[in-house]
Amino acid sequence: NWHNTYEEYFKPININKNLMVVPEWYKIKDNSMEYIRIIPGMAFGTGNHETTQLIISNLENYIYKGCTVLDLGSGSGILSIAALKYGASEITAVEYDKDCKDNFLENFQLNNISNNYTLLFEDVLSFKDYNYDLIIANINKNIILELLPRIKKYRTNQSKIILSGLLVNDRNDVINVIKKLKFNLLEEFIKGEWICFIID
Repeated sequence: NWHNTYEEYFKPININKNLMVVPEWYKIKDNSMEYIRIIPGMAFGTGNHETTQLIISNLENYIYKGCTVLDLGSGSGILSIAALKYGASEITAVEYDKDCKDNFLENFQLNNISNNYTLLFEDVLSFKDYNYDLIIANINKNIILELLPRIKKYRTNQSKIILSGLLVNDRNDVINVIKKLKFNLLEEFIKGEWICFIID
């Protein structure tokens, strides 16, 4: 019964007209769609959360063929997988929790991705290489507020940055830091009680 309930809870999620996130056991019905298959596990990132959906729905507009992507707080790897499906040439995924490793690798295997990615286990606040075309951070307000000055300090290019894991109530605190560091706020989106910023 627990198994049946578990499968009943994880339903396919339409991100947009071209992309759907589906659980491992889902039978593909529409071959015109692109799919991300996910094994729901311990790692954050099944596609159900609004912050995941906010980022994936915006990736299509900010990824171009051949671009490089840094995924900070990668969890299950769902955002890295989406970035590769949208045409990124190389992903670096950084995750602190080593318990995410098996789920991350299983999801990549399930989506037939065997190369073009590097998985690193370290604290994102110790990371120093921010010279990517696109940086994704789906973490939380406190980490993001510490992360933004590091990106400003260490990056030498004008990468686009997608931030989420943020509540609508966090908006003013994050906006103040964005302005203080002289980032450009390009767009912001809200879904439920969550907000996503795109800056450069």
